[in-house]
Amino acid sequence: MVDAGAALSCLLPLWEKVAAKRPDEGVPAWQRRQSVQHPSSVLALRANPPSPTRGEGKATLT
Repeated sequence: MVDAGAALSCLLPLWEKVAAKRPDEGVPAWQRRQSVQHPSSVLALRANPPSPTRGEGKATLT
């Protein structure tokens, strides 16, 4: 006959048999570093970027 203690030891709860879950990779949105630039200046450059053909954006040597 099978010992009751040995039979119960193999019937562990499921959470004890499953490996620990690894945390998701990446950084949550609330922990990401914010951009140093102000959003309005970034939007202005996207709307009207400097044109090299018109000489805009070149460094002036004075």
